[in-house]
Amino acid sequence: MASSQFGLDSRKWFERSLPQTLQIGLWLLYINGAFALIEYLDGTDDLGYLRGRSALGALVGIVVCVLFIGSGYLIANEKKLGYNMAIAAAFSPYVVRFWAYTDFENRMGVSVSLCLPNHSQMRYPL
Repeated sequence: MASSQFGLDSRKWFERSLPQTLQIGLWLLYINGAFALIEYLDGTDDLGYLRGRSALGALVGIVVCVLFIGSGYLIANEKKLGYNMAIAAAFSPYVVRFWAYTDFENRMGVSVSLCLPNHSQMRYPL
């Protein structure tokens, strides 16, 4: 068994003794991390936009990818830190999207609504 000084097994990426819901959540962390990495490298969507805008955006993109994949790895190795990282990873798309849209608004001088319009703005057909 490959074990490090921190009690992490480099070959343990999935924990079969977890409840089924947590096992599915673990796989979803890995899948979201893979898609976040593709989005970051491809230069599309929010992570790609922020990567192209600044060095801080590039760093945040890497941190988001590490949060998803790292939290899954730590949960599989039964570390409590993994659960906290998974919560941060779950909220990270909202924070990144808000940052990207506000930056785009400031840069272009246009308003991008993140909310649904109120009822007075909607027109219903007769």
